[in-house]
Amino acid sequence: MLKPEEIYDVLYRIPKGVDSTIVLEDLDLKDIPKDRINKIISIIYDHDYYDDFDLIKAASLLSNWGFDEGFYFLSSLLLGEKENKLLYELLIDEEVYKMIFYAIIGYWGSVSDSNIDGSHLKDIMFPVVSKLIELASINGFNISYIYFMILDYDFVEFVPLVKKYLSNIIDDSSQYWNIHDSIKLLMKIEPGFAIDLIHKKNKELSDFGIEI
Repeated sequence: MLKPEEIYDVLYRIPKGVDSTIVLEDLDLKDIPKDRINKIISIIYDHDYYDDFDLIKAASLLSNWGFDEGFYFLSSLLLGEKENKLLYELLIDEEVYKMIFYAIIGYWGSVSDSNIDGSHLKDIMFPVVSKLIELASINGFNISYIYFMILDYDFVEFVPLVKKYLSNIIDDSSQYWNIHDSIKLLMKIEPGFAIDLIHKKNKELSDFGIEI
């Protein structure tokens, strides 16, 4: 088990000599000592001995760097396979939610250039992203982090999730910008759906700051 100062070092400190970024998640693997990676993985394996937030931080780092251990830990947490109520309850914190969402996207970015089959990668990501969007609908969180994947990388599987998300939040005036972003995306790929939904609510595109 790592000591508190070791936990801080491996989860929060930029390695000495690295000046290309101040964001750990953006580190190049060649700049991360192997021993440090092993220590972070050990936090995942010995999860009963560590703080819940540190566990999510460790898994998020690993996922961002393309390590299966991190992605599958977050996946099992999101899909209810980990029997830890406190850990799951952290998901209602928007900053934690955002960290996990970025970690899932980071995993895709890190492994998509490898030899992994693209369809398999989509298959394992879909239920995780689906759960994140479900949580976003309930808690009023932003999901626009994935929109570039739909537009630029043909993740059409996510489109029905965005449509459902928009349908769930469109009556909530506090969600103006999330509604705006979702409509703007759908106007590029399924404008008929977006316009029909808006008209059912007796609204116009201009009510959400969108001009065509």
